[in-house]
Amino acid sequence: MRHLLETLRLHPGETIASLGVGGGVWEVGLGAMVPGLTVYLVELSPELLNDEELAAAVLFWEKQTGKPVESRFVPVVGTETSTNLPEKFFDKILLLNSLHEFSQPDAMLAECHRALKPGGLVFVEERFARSPGELHEGCGRRLFSENELVKLFSRNGFALHGTSSRDGSEFWKALEFGMV
Repeated sequence: MRHLLETLRLHPGETIASLGVGGGVWEVGLGAMVPGLTVYLVELSPELLNDEELAAAVLFWEKQTGKPVESRFVPVVGTETSTNLPEKFFDKILLLNSLHEFSQPDAMLAECHRALKPGGLVFVEERFARSPGELHEGCGRRLFSENELVKLFSRNGFALHGTSSRDGSEFWKALEFGMV
């Protein structure tokens, strides 16, 4: 979590979105560490992200930190091709170990471009393929190589601004992209 916080450089008052959040535990953790965020949580499945799951995530982080979570969370049901997020609204959009699961990554990056404020950033944290065709051990979907991911963002109107490794790994990285 510390590496992620350092990489994202979140500030109180920012409005962020995270796509493919599952139950939202990581995002609630970010909101627990940086009070005053407004976090839109986008998930395809209301069974994964609902009021009960969100309340459990908040309770978990309140127990971890020993203080109330002082950020606001807005669950949003998306589709394979739409985030259902407002236009030009977000300071940052997060894709935390989720981009490899998107069936329509180009459509979702177009949505990111549409939803970001001018000067906004997209942060991607993924485990990259060590060899062509490598599958994610959790979901069984094909992993991107770092080069593939950079090309995907480039063709969707983004430029790479920086990278950082998780715990020195060359395969777990966070990449920061800005709009061109």
